[in-house]
Parts: sequence; C-alpha cells; structure tokens
Amino acid sequence: MAQATRVMILGCSAATTGELTMALDWASRCQRRVELHACVPVPLTSLARWYGATVRNYPTLGIARAAERIQEGVRQVKPDIIVLADILLAYGLSPEFADGLAYLVPEALRLARVLAMDLYDFDQTAMDVDVFGRPLFQRAPWVPPRVGRLLPCPANRPEKSSPGRGRYAMMADRGPLPDAQRRAVREKHGVSGPLVVMATSHWQHALQKRRETEHVARAFPALAFRYLDEAAAVPVDVIHVGPEPLPVPADCARLRYRHVDAMPPAELLDLLGAADLFLTANSPASSAVRAASVRTPVAALHLGPELTPTSSRAGRALAEYASGGAHHPFSLWPVGMFTLVQEVLRDNPFRNTQLHLDGGRPDEAVAGIRALLAEPAVADAQRAAQEAYFRQLAQTVDTPDRALDAALEA
Repeated sequence: MAQATRVMILGCSAATTGELTMALDWASRCQRRVELHACVPVPLTSLARWYGATVRNYPTLGIARAAERIQEGVRQVKPDIIVLADILLAYGLSPEFADGLAYLVPEALRLARVLAMDLYDFDQTAMDVDVFGRPLFQRAPWVPPRVGRLLPCPANRPEKSSPGRGRYAMMADRGPLPDAQRRAVREKHGVSGPLVVMATSHWQHALQKRRETEHVARAFPALAFRYLDEAAAVPVDVIHVGPEPLPVPADCARLRYRHVDAMPPAELLDLLGAADLFLTANSPASSAVRAASVRTPVAALHLGPELTPTSSRAGRALAEYASGGAHHPFSLWPVGMFTLVQEVLRDNPFRNTQLHLDGGRPDEAVAGIRALLAEPAVADAQRAAQEAYFRQLAQTVDTPDRALDAALEA
C-alpha cells in the first residue's frame, strides 16, 4: 500500500473559520491516502478535529511565541506538504497578525513543500483588496514562486489547472436534500414557516470594537433584518449560526429569530438544505457556496459607496443607517472587500448562483428577497442556475487530487 501523504494545514487566524474549512474539506476529498494534521489557534481545534485532523495549537497573542510553536509543530510532524489557509490571511489580513504570517514561509520552504489556498487569485487581485474603504496593500506582496496554489472555484473562475496552479471545486456538489430529510431537519429545529438561515464568524463580531468599522459592524445587521422583515409576507423563521446573537430590531414583527452556535459541517449542510433562503452579506463565504451546493436560493447583500434612501420603510431604515456613523462599501461585511469581490464576480459564472442585491437601493433589495421567498419560479430559476454552475465545474476544473499535483509543479 502506498505511503500516506503527510499534510499539515496551517490555520492563519482564530477569528475566521471559512478558510480553514475550505482547506480541510479539500484534504478530506482527496482520494490518495492523506495523513492529516492541522496547526491552528485553540478556538479552531474542534473544527479541525471534525475533519479528523491531528491538531497542534499555537497562541495568537505574541507573534514570536506563535512562530515558535508553528515551527515546532512542523519539525515534529515533518509534513510532506504545508497548506496555508489561506494566502490572503497569511500575507496581511489576519486580524491577530498585523503583518500576516508570511515571514514563516521561507523557513517552511526549507522543511516541506508549501502550498497556499488561494481564494481570489492573489497574484491578479492583491491590489484590489480593500478594507475599511481603502486598499490593503500599497504594493503587491512578493510570494516565493515555489509556493504552489490551490485555487478553489468559486470564487476563482472555472478554468483548467496549470503548472503551480491547481483549480478544483471548492465544495462537493451535494444536490437538494430529499424531501423527507428536509422535513426532519425543519422539525428538529422547530420550523413552522419559511426558513431563512444566516451565518456569521467570530471576526465579524469582533470588528464591532474596531474604530474604522464599528458603525458598519454594529448597524448593518439591523438594516438587513428590516429588509427581511419588509420582504416577508408571512412570519419567517430565522436561524442564525454564529458565535454571538445579532440584535433584532423590535419592529421586525414577522421574524422569529433564533441564534445557534457553530455546528459540525454535516449538520450545517443539512440545515442549509432545509432552508428556503440563505441570506448573506459575504458573497464568497463557504456557507454561501454550501447553500448553493444543496440548491438553496442565496441572497447576497452588498453595500456600495452610494446609499439612496427612499420614503418606504426600508428606505427610512437605510437613512437611519447612513446617518449613524461612517460608512464604507462592502461585499464582505463588515471588513469591506467591495472592489475585490466585484472583480471576482466579473465574467464569473459563480455570480449566477446568488441573487446579488444592492442594499444601497432599499426597495430593490426588499423586492429581490421577497421574490426568492414568495415566487417559486424565481427560486426555481436560481436553483437551475446553481445546478448549471456545478455541472460546469465538474466539466472544467480538476479533482482535488489532480489540483494538488498541478500545484506541486510550482
């Protein structure tokens, strides 16, 4: 029997789970024998273990100590391959490490092959990355050419792999849940009406305490809830999966809101598959891709630089949001990434798996949410677009194993 490939996934932040989830999911879908390890901050331990990884932890307070523990873990495991999860976090977006973890890469290259999960084609889009309304980088970071890339689609455009750049489907295509399973999940969660699912990560809540984004982080959820309440023709069950509850305005009388903690990936997939709508302010989120993979309609709210209040209830809610503090555009609430995501979506069939709504145009945003909830033809059209997208992926990009082989050609 062939010897297992020893893979270590390096989680680059304790505050966000999506990047690590994608890397672990990729490893779990490889057909070759993989001995899976993860070096992650303590809060991500359970997530890594859900995927069967042997876990080593590093602290997120004290950069020198973190680097020491990561290097110690690499020396002990002696991995064949280290996978950064992901390159954007490693090179500067990690909230715990102001300058990222990129300084570890040269040392890692001496010990193992290094690959990076590359969610947005970093070489092409680094200068499009915008946080809090301003560019993240003044010049493009230099990445050693020996660092191969695993480019999951979406958000990368579906294309063939090339040397050093392995493209594969980010998530397996599951297809819709059987009706009986869907009913069982809804019964388990006490759902009696239309079900809307939302998901947030720790970093999104933590940014409420950062001056540049405090208003956007605190005020936007109320705006989104008011849009949803205005769109709902009947009482709606809202299940929010995340580390902390979100405050629901008292005037949202049609929303039966419930907060639940993070759950194992299989349970989350069942919940998404039982939903009538997944509402997100993070268009490229792994949860949004998972929702599409089980053919649940996805409404993606973006807030651009222009906010246009109207006299409607939703318009007045937008005016309240606009007057409450400094606004910056975002497609990934609340950090920003508006310019980046718009570039990622350009000429990308991934766009069709979601209904993209400009929250700065409140009446149109409400109408879009209402259509997905109340008009079966609209919801079915999006499901058909999701089906077509995953079919295109299957015909275009490589398997996780072949993507790995291509990435290793760097």
